Amino acid sequence: MTAALILVAGATGGVGQLAVAKALEKGFTVRVLTRQADKAKQMFGDRVEIAVGDIRQPNTLPAAVTGCNAHYLLYWYDCLSFCQVGFSKLLLSPK
Repeated sequence: MTAALILVAGATGGVGQLAVAKALEKGFTVRVLTRQADKAKQMFGDRVEIAVGDIRQPNTLPAAVTGCNAHYLLYWYDCLSFCQVGFSKLLLSPK
């Protein structure tokens, strides 16, 4: 059986890096949404799929979300608050 594919937006940030690490530890296949593919490649190597895009540019999102079972937005671009919808339930629960 193939591991569930999740998309993590904000993966190259501090919290996003932790989320990716936890998801990989739990056996998920991870796709990261990033504006800088080189940065993501340097951080994660071949452990993740890399989708180049920006949540502020909706036309970049369809390719990023195709085939994903879950999506996690780990920050707000306006930097006013932190969004962790479903993260604890999915990633922090026992395997």
